[in-house]
Amino acid sequence: MSIPDLLVIFALFLSSIVIWGIIGLLWGGLRKFFHKSYSYFDATFILAYFIEQLLLTMLLAKTSLSPQLLAGIFAMIVITTASLQKLMLESRLKEISEKSVEQKTILDEIIEINDSLIVENKRRGEIIQNLKDFIKQLIKLQKKG
Repeated sequence: MSIPDLLVIFALFLSSIVIWGIIGLLWGGLRKFFHKSYSYFDATFILAYFIEQLLLTMLLAKTSLSPQLLAGIFAMIVITTASLQKLMLESRLKEISEKSVEQKTILDEIIEINDSLIVENKRRGEIIQNLKDFIKQLIKLQKKG
């Protein structure tokens, strides 16, 4: 293996480490952005797969590295990309699930408050009706007296 070939492998390895470092530092913001821009990320992953395949084709044509080595490196890069995509999708599903649980909890609380208001409203209606009946009896007694 020649020195330029080793440099290509080292550059691929180093770029992967740098990309992972950047993703790690920006993960919180990336996660929020991903959830807000899901379609954008879908298109980005399609583009990433295309670029990976293009790079493999170019490396096969331009370097003296063995095709088996390049295919192995390519497979690792594609699997890593697919794993990252899966991780982001699972993260999105987890957030949706958490929000769904929160919404169900809020809905249950609202239903409970509504039910107590209905009971309270019936009780107040009965009190008002009793007061009306009492007032009617007072008026009758006043007319008699």
